[in-house]
Amino acid sequence: MQQAEFSRAYDQLVTVLARSLIILQVPFFAVLVSLLCYRKRYYVADHVVFALNFHAWLLVWIIAAQLPARLMHTLATWLSVDISMGFFYYLLLRLGTVVYLVLAVKTMYQLTWWQSIWRLPILIFGLIACHTIYRFLQFGITVALVK
Repeated sequence: MQQAEFSRAYDQLVTVLARSLIILQVPFFAVLVSLLCYRKRYYVADHVVFALNFHAWLLVWIIAAQLPARLMHTLATWLSVDISMGFFYYLLLRLGTVVYLVLAVKTMYQLTWWQSIWRLPILIFGLIACHTIYRFLQFGITVALVK
């Protein structure tokens, strides 16, 4: 297979697989949360439901954060401040994720604010690690299916 054909087939397949394989992040994140909150003695299914809920919220937030980012960019343009919309969008994505994760962990596992906040860096690092694992799996499956 020529490089151009492989590239075209890979691009088409990776788009389809990205939507269907994103669910692979959930079990890894559920394991991380269960390790962080093991003393609470929840069932494994409770951790999986929490991870599913968080990932569903994250997918909605990725879309919903675009409107306030556009509004902030418009306001900055009116004030003659040269900041791109991407800056506001990624800022809102990160802030929204951090705030929601703290609130979700605090609510689900009935933790204090301090207990929720000290778990946050580990959860964020774990979320990035889960996403990296997902991307490697996505790449491997796509390459295997294209050949």
